[in-house]
Amino acid sequence: MDYVNLGRTGLKVSRLCLGCMTYGSPQWRPWVLDEEASRPFIQRALEAGINFWTKFVSMQPQYNLVYREEEREMLPFCLNEGVGVIPWSPLARGFLASDRKRGEKGATTRASSDPFADHLYNRDADYAVKDALDAVAAARGLAPMQVALAWVLSKSAVTAPIVGASKPHHLDDAVAALDVKLTEDEVRALEAPYQAKPVLDHT
Repeated sequence: MDYVNLGRTGLKVSRLCLGCMTYGSPQWRPWVLDEEASRPFIQRALEAGINFWTKFVSMQPQYNLVYREEEREMLPFCLNEGVGVIPWSPLARGFLASDRKRGEKGATTRASSDPFADHLYNRDADYAVKDALDAVAAARGLAPMQVALAWVLSKSAVTAPIVGASKPHHLDDAVAALDVKLTEDEVRALEAPYQAKPVLDHT
């Protein structure tokens, strides 16, 4: 596991942060894992060297290939001021990891029971970005989620994206993405289809 400074806080943190929205009570959402089911993921995160287990001051924006509005002001500000950035939803609530097509519902329990995801990521331009992601991933022989995560990790303002895990391979795939280095041409191909959006995550 790689470790980096969290802005100018003096803290050294792992290059990935395990998100815990997937863990808690299935009574809240059917895709949530209860305490017993979540323990192996916490253990695996610790074994992998993930160490985000303390409070700190930083910026936690939504940031991924299909939602890049923070690039306008917030990320440059954080970079200039030395503020740590730990973005949530680097895979767009699974949209960038799925094989979902235009007009279709996702096949997973999460996709079929998360209406907020449809609110955030269901525009034609989002699918154009997904098409570009799939093309780059296929050319590299990688899973789309690894390329999408590698893109977030390539941004100098980002300290560590928050990754979720509800299946055993999710954490291992995320850790493997740390070794994926994208070329400038790949980054341009991934970013080209993006279209500006209104603020979507504060309502």
